[in-house]
Amino acid sequence: MRRFLTFILCHRRISSISRNGILAVFYLLTGMILLAPLAETEAAGKEPPTNLSSLSLQELMEIEIVSAAKKPETVSESAAAVYVITQDDIRRSGATCIPEALRLAPGVEVARIDTNQWAITIRGFNQLFSSKLLVMIDGRTIYTHLFSGVYWDQQDTLMEDIDRIEVVRGPGAALWGANAVNGVINIITKKSKDTQGGLATVSGGTQERFSSGLRYGGKIDETLTYRVYGKYFDRDRIADNVNHTPAIDSGSKSIDDWRSGRGGFRMDWAPTKANSLSLQGEAFKNGFAEEALRFSLDPPSSYLKRQDSTTSGGHLMGRAKHEFSDTSEVSAQLYYDRANWDTLGARVWTDTIDLELQHRFYLGTRQEIVWGLGCRVNRDGFDNFLEVQFEPNERDLYLYSAFIQDEIRLIENLLRLTVGSRFEHNDFTGFEVEPTVRLLWEPVKTNIFWGAVSRAVRTPSRIERDSQLNFQLLPPGSLYPNSPVGFMSEMGTSKADSETMIAYELGYRLQPSNKWRFDIATFYNDYAKLREFEAGTPFMEPSPSPHLIVPLYANDHMKGEAYGVEVAADWQVTHRWSLSSTYSFSHLNLHMTDNSQSNYEALSVEGRSPHHQASLRSNLRITDDVQLNLWLRFVDSLPYQNVDNYTSLDARLAWKPIKSLELSLVGQNLLQGSHAEYSQFEINRGVYGKAVWSF
Repeated sequence: MRRFLTFILCHRRISSISRNGILAVFYLLTGMILLAPLAETEAAGKEPPTNLSSLSLQELMEIEIVSAAKKPETVSESAAAVYVITQDDIRRSGATCIPEALRLAPGVEVARIDTNQWAITIRGFNQLFSSKLLVMIDGRTIYTHLFSGVYWDQQDTLMEDIDRIEVVRGPGAALWGANAVNGVINIITKKSKDTQGGLATVSGGTQERFSSGLRYGGKIDETLTYRVYGKYFDRDRIADNVNHTPAIDSGSKSIDDWRSGRGGFRMDWAPTKANSLSLQGEAFKNGFAEEALRFSLDPPSSYLKRQDSTTSGGHLMGRAKHEFSDTSEVSAQLYYDRANWDTLGARVWTDTIDLELQHRFYLGTRQEIVWGLGCRVNRDGFDNFLEVQFEPNERDLYLYSAFIQDEIRLIENLLRLTVGSRFEHNDFTGFEVEPTVRLLWEPVKTNIFWGAVSRAVRTPSRIERDSQLNFQLLPPGSLYPNSPVGFMSEMGTSKADSETMIAYELGYRLQPSNKWRFDIATFYNDYAKLREFEAGTPFMEPSPSPHLIVPLYANDHMKGEAYGVEVAADWQVTHRWSLSSTYSFSHLNLHMTDNSQSNYEALSVEGRSPHHQASLRSNLRITDDVQLNLWLRFVDSLPYQNVDNYTSLDARLAWKPIKSLELSLVGQNLLQGSHAEYSQFEINRGVYGKAVWSF
């Protein structure tokens, strides 16, 4: 059954491009960017230092973000590995969905699994449900407690309405809580006052068969603005490699086109300078065809089931803020989220209610304190069937939290210390503490050094505590003579504890001029109590008819280390041409504790993430109305998934015949007819055209 099994099928493909050769090209290009000051001297006085986008490199460093410190601060002031994907970045990349846009950030691993599933993570441990990455939209968490991950097919909006995507690589648990282990992604949409008037989009092509969006924004008076929007798309299935390995378990996959529709609204009210209120909501419905190997206790014991499946849901969120003074403010956020799945005969629903209060104030002239309280209720229900069973099949889970962070300016404009921690209580593991210490040193305005030591935890999901997952069929007589039909089964356990990590980070930012900048971050993560499965004693299950169970019990007998480096560099070559380059290296080394009996899980987890990733983007304004954007990416091989390294090139040509209309032609994956990224499915070369009309 799709989505409820985490075993991803393997696939082998042959790459015609040498990894070492491609990496050499990227090292050379990054080196060119680092040598930008030489080119800057030559060009001095010849051309004005204007960027292609609406923001210069200096202004990009001064963008206010909220995800790294849970308060407004600029990128240059952040003592964390932060990267901001702007609206201009998204538009020029040609990305058609949020997962594609996330490829723009260094250190983010994005691999498409099939028609509408992605494996996305930061700094390792990639899989369909990446358990160590916290993802939010406008501060509303979309991380599911059912499987510890994100249903990426459900997360969408008008791409033109995204203001920015803040990507924090490294732990954010001290502010955002459990599961913000390897990173935090916060997708922030525009305020309604910034989307006034009308916008219509339409696109169509080979893979992106048809997509349309409509948005209108207005104002009721000078203090109250709003927008309403709708979006629909129909995307073709991706290619299936004819030489793929047959399914060996009951993992499901999307096999046909993917259709999705959604609509929503946002209202922003600022009756006074000190008070503001926002209200937003959305509803969606997805449709797709999928297939899975299903089991039966009666002959035939296994069969392939195909079915049209749907997912639907929506949310409603309100946020209020009051400023007591220039040095003190309080805010509150409340949201309700509902999701439903009807896939291959299984029906699942989840409800989430979340309330958070936050207060920020200055203590004297050198200390800024942020603290808050929160409460979240998760409710879910599951219709059990042979492959997946939950006990209990309905459950309410409560999470209570508090956090405090103190930012101390030890030496004004030179040295800043940040200390803080989050304290949580959940129904599975009880009380959790997640502290952090961060130090930022700015010897001169253009050079910033920072370091951090943090602790983060990942709490168990429902499937790890309360489920039985029958994932592999054992035919009669396969275990011993005359044995009945049986199953290999992953068994949840009430003894599952939280995974823990201690992270050590160092970073450096350099921006000597408004023509180029350089950012590097290094990390070392020490993991303990990682989840893995070990075989137990087979037993007979009497109901609904006798069958054999060979159990694999979840435990915490795995530990390990991860280390790596992430680099981002930007160069404004001329006032019409800019280059952006990223490179990341990460290595994950996992091993079992002395009381473990297997090393299989460690090898499989290590082999699901690439060691090397590199990206180069070129943005050229040919004329005032014509732009050419190129995006070259390299991704290293995934040994466990049997996926070779690949290189991809996207190209976008855009023309504005009039100020209110932009026409673009986008080619994706142009270097190869198709390539695999995570599974036996291959990603096709694609071309689409798009029109965006503002009115």
